[in-house]
Amino acid sequence: MAASLSVTNIVCHGATLNLNNLDYYLRDYNIKYDIISSFNEAFTTGIMDGATYDPNGIYNGLQMLFEYWFTPNKNYTFNCYVRYPKNTGSWTQVGSSAFSTIDITRPSASSSYPNYYPSIRDQVVRVGDNEHGQAYDCVACALSTTLDMFEYIERGITNNLYSISWIYGNRRNQTENNTETSGMYANISIASLISDGSPVWNTVRDNKTDKSYPDNRFYSDNYNGAYETGAYNMFTNQELFETYAAHVQNIASSTNVHFYDSIGVSNAITANGCYVFSFSVPNNFYNIGSNGIAPSPDSYSGSNHCMLLIGWKTISSVKYWIAQNSWGLGFGDNGLVYIPMDWCAAQASPSNNFYNWWCWWGQAPVNKVSDNPGTPTSLTLIARTDIDIGSKLYIGWVAANFCSTYDIGYKTTSGGSRTVSLTNIVDIYGYIEFYFNYGNTYWVSVRGNSYKGNGSVTSDVRMTTVPSRPGSITAEQPSDKSHTVDVSFTKGRSGTYAVTTDINWTRDLNNWGTVQYVAQTGTSYNIDVTNWTSPVYFRFRSNMYDGVETIYSDWIPYSTVSLIARPSNFAWTTTITQGGNIHYTNLGTKSLYIITADEWNAFTAKINEFRVYKALSNYSFTSVSLNTVITKAIINEAIYAITDITGRTINPPALRVTGDKINLASLYIDLKNSLNSTE
Repeated sequence: MAASLSVTNIVCHGATLNLNNLDYYLRDYNIKYDIISSFNEAFTTGIMDGATYDPNGIYNGLQMLFEYWFTPNKNYTFNCYVRYPKNTGSWTQVGSSAFSTIDITRPSASSSYPNYYPSIRDQVVRVGDNEHGQAYDCVACALSTTLDMFEYIERGITNNLYSISWIYGNRRNQTENNTETSGMYANISIASLISDGSPVWNTVRDNKTDKSYPDNRFYSDNYNGAYETGAYNMFTNQELFETYAAHVQNIASSTNVHFYDSIGVSNAITANGCYVFSFSVPNNFYNIGSNGIAPSPDSYSGSNHCMLLIGWKTISSVKYWIAQNSWGLGFGDNGLVYIPMDWCAAQASPSNNFYNWWCWWGQAPVNKVSDNPGTPTSLTLIARTDIDIGSKLYIGWVAANFCSTYDIGYKTTSGGSRTVSLTNIVDIYGYIEFYFNYGNTYWVSVRGNSYKGNGSVTSDVRMTTVPSRPGSITAEQPSDKSHTVDVSFTKGRSGTYAVTTDINWTRDLNNWGTVQYVAQTGTSYNIDVTNWTSPVYFRFRSNMYDGVETIYSDWIPYSTVSLIARPSNFAWTTTITQGGNIHYTNLGTKSLYIITADEWNAFTAKINEFRVYKALSNYSFTSVSLNTVITKAIINEAIYAITDITGRTINPPALRVTGDKINLASLYIDLKNSLNSTE
């Protein structure tokens, strides 16, 4: 049994393997092949059922394309074995064919320097001044740089830094898409960018507070937790305006180009500014010096990496790719690495494992020119208020696709010209607040924008600002209970409409009464408070009618008014000297008190005046008359009644108990002073 083996279409990185002229049809065989390199590597082995390729017994040949499997200038042997009858016989070698891949074809130009060098990204996770190691986001860094390069080529804008974490978090099509250690695959990640794009980093909601670029730290200072609860959640919990802003810059398509296809790589760089290069990392790669030149690999480090090729140059007659790395400015030549075009071609592969090379096929992404910005919808007035510098409107709208920023404009008349008030708005978290004059009607609109220019303006929405609150509020205290409170104020301001002042009051700060409307021309109001209890709390606001609705300002803070005037202070008419007694002791065995019954009754009446002033009920005192003996109980009534009164600065004497003297002048002086200390 024999077969004819041949190898055709040999290039530096691939070939077509042909199996022909078997004695029997392929369908009757099991077929096995292997490819052995000059380093004695079993580069790949495959076992096939011939019926898969020749189900009807028509052909007896097999052709296999290995487009990206080989390295330049290397010798290989293609061996073929068959087993007949299939699944039961023993393997027999039926042919062998040796072949050699060709050298790479380098671009003819000695150099092609980029017109623009994007800023060097850095994979270090930082919290404050602390570093927490390298994040597994080299692909995200390379693709962020890709979008940066595309934006420059398309419209000349530099250093628009696209969110590394957004790209990293968008790994839903990868096996372990929500764990920090899973890394990324360039081809799958590019596919995600084709559909989703990426926003600029500082437009992302989660980067708004205490963040810096590169935006590869979130929520916690824990390295692993930063990504497990950060980038993935950032993407999956995105707001609609973030989704639409990400569409402004993305990728149209991408093709596989092998690293050793130097003409293909150079064409990608010339056409689109970059090429995404993935490779197995040699240990000595980590020690690249300030000249940036990558040495021939020594041994496999066990890690893989991704960089962006952006041009090429010649150093000492050798052509090198110019690569942007993502390990900061301190690595290589200020962050750049120079990769020989035949890098690793002369070395054995990192291991003898299937699907393992030093340099893999890479991706040649193509920029997508963004669509024109869309038109926002559902423009709505959410709330309005007045502040010291003007009137504030809170408005919201639904974001539009292909818009990265928005502006707010207004007209002072329905058919007037539009004046832009706020520009470059990116924080659309439910509403935007901005300031206008008090009490005017405006016709407000919103427009979405992007680098493509300005989108269409929304229809105008009529919005009226509030008048300013009243000022200089005074409320005159009535002279007695059956009186009116005279309220005066400065009217609120308005630009167009007449302003009315609202007055509202309560006695307990909870149940506000019916709003009273003051005439538009008035700046004072009289409130009848007959039989009201004290105190009363007042508040004020402005209102106006704009022809469609009544617009109210905020209430000013309440003010307090006591409804009756403070009683005058009490004074004993009898001369009482501190330290003395209030009776004579020279009338035999009977004491004669100097304080008369009328004077004591006057004192208790004054106590009740102060109680009413403080909205307390009258105290029921024992009425004294001629020859009534003043007892501890009578004195304690006064002490109890004064104790209830709030707003005193002096406490009354302590209650009298058995054994206490009640004829000391100091007791009566202290009672008077405590009552008179009421404010």
